[in-house]
Amino acid sequence: MAVSAIWLTVARVGVCTNGASASTYALCGGGQGEVYAYTPLNDTNKKVLLAIPPGGQTNSDYGISTGRGAWNFEPGVWTTVAERVKLNEIGQANGLILREGETSHIKGMHFQTFFGGHTSDWASPKDQYAWFADVSGVIIR
Repeated sequence: MAVSAIWLTVARVGVCTNGASASTYALCGGGQGEVYAYTPLNDTNKKVLLAIPPGGQTNSDYGISTGRGAWNFEPGVWTTVAERVKLNEIGQANGLILREGETSHIKGMHFQTFFGGHTSDWASPKDQYAWFADVSGVIIR
């Protein structure tokens, strides 16, 4: 079985909003990394995310793929991943719009590995392993 791209979720940070927002660091074909953003699909978020080099694409069902190939994951080598999530000011389009009201807040972090897709042809042809170390988080007000 040939798999052209394997999407491996290595980190997700969620924001509790009216829906849910999260970002996924994905390992795609050839070791290319990308961010897959599950954010509200409004014009501001599309403009910000699709401008990240080398560009991206929108999927109306799942989110926005951006930055594919801006970095690579090297097999057998630890990769440091850091993410900073700054919530927009309510009613302001200063960055990504992740919240629309006072009840929106960062709820926590979730880690998983996942081979993307919803059909069996996305499954890995062999057992895979992922290790996470030195995980930390902070909320600054």
